[in-house]
Amino acid sequence: MKTLWTDLQPGDKIEKMVAIQDTGLAVPVTALGGIAQGPSVLITTGIHGSEYPGTAAMIELGRELRPEDLKGRLIMIHPINIGAFKDRLSMIMPEDGLNLNRVFPGDPQGSISSRVAWWLTALSDEADFFLDLHSGDLFEELTPYVYYPGQAESGVVEKSRAMAQVLDVPYIVRSSALTGAYNSAARRGTPSLLIERGGAGFCRSEEVARYKSDILNLLKYLALVESKPTPPRAVPRELNNIIYLESKHEALWRSEVSKGQWVERGQILGRVFDFFGRTIEEYRAETKGVVLYQLYTLSTKPGDILTAYGN
Repeated sequence: MKTLWTDLQPGDKIEKMVAIQDTGLAVPVTALGGIAQGPSVLITTGIHGSEYPGTAAMIELGRELRPEDLKGRLIMIHPINIGAFKDRLSMIMPEDGLNLNRVFPGDPQGSISSRVAWWLTALSDEADFFLDLHSGDLFEELTPYVYYPGQAESGVVEKSRAMAQVLDVPYIVRSSALTGAYNSAARRGTPSLLIERGGAGFCRSEEVARYKSDILNLLKYLALVESKPTPPRAVPRELNNIIYLESKHEALWRSEVSKGQWVERGQILGRVFDFFGRTIEEYRAETKGVVLYQLYTLSTKPGDILTAYGN
């Protein structure tokens, strides 16, 4: 299968809308071919179209980087879920109503989401490293953190973990999941990360700048950019036990904690109640941990993650 890597030559800088085969979709891509040999790095944003800081950061970084700055090849897609981005939708691809991050590695004969995932999988298969940039969605707030894959070959896991430790985020999480673009890429042999920063539909300048700084620092660590990476301000704390508190009700939700807050076992996290304020269920922490992200809207439905916390 011919991919974006195929025609990328040393000295090239490509900025254009690229058609995704058999989907009718075209996505914005910035691709640079460095003037010297080096790694191939793929960066995606907007798998969930309303998670904005990563997309804005890669647009800016794409304008600033030049082929002569690089050793190797860099492809940035910003964003990939273009329909959701345009329509300000959370989670899904509007073309088929599916969560793109749940269909990897995809299927060239499947729905549009599956075809997009298959196209992206072909790109990540050819990359030496893959970075997937996320935020809290329109209804989520979070503290910055990064996932690295835990269900892949040991060498891939360790390379991914080492990458995560370069980032200026307070927490890193070893994922036990099998879903997601980065987990799929890692299971196929590409060291990968999913980075979380920002959320709630905001695209704050500070979060965009921090995303740019993190990614540029990581490109230095990977030797794509010839300069020493800057050590993070503090060593990220690794979390291995994450609890995803899932709603069982169509009701209203009020959190009693904040993103980034450490909670004790037995502490009230929040409650769900009806339209007359009568409590349906109260939730308490099962263990001590830090709140990574949570639902901040008043409404909730079955399957929503109310709070994700752990240690």
